[in-house]
Amino acid sequence: MSESVAYQMGKDTVLKSLRAIYHPLSINPTLIYLPTKRGLQLLNNGEIDADAGRIDKAMAGYTNLIKVPYPLSKFRLFIFLY
Repeated sequence: MSESVAYQMGKDTVLKSLRAIYHPLSINPTLIYLPTKRGLQLLNNGEIDADAGRIDKAMAGYTNLIKVPYPLSKFRLFIFLY
């Protein structure tokens, strides 16, 4: 799970959402929060089963990944100026 997404959404919200997604499959997910590059390397090498909270660009070059085309959330981004 992306550290930044977990921070933005709140870790409790992320865990509740993923538990709801996996519940029909009788899977109870265990979450670890990793920086993007490390998480995708572990996933690509088969050391973890899944990853979430990544953008498409970050996934380029990882040949063993399969994207699930379902958004976990949508963010509203803002620009702040001084």
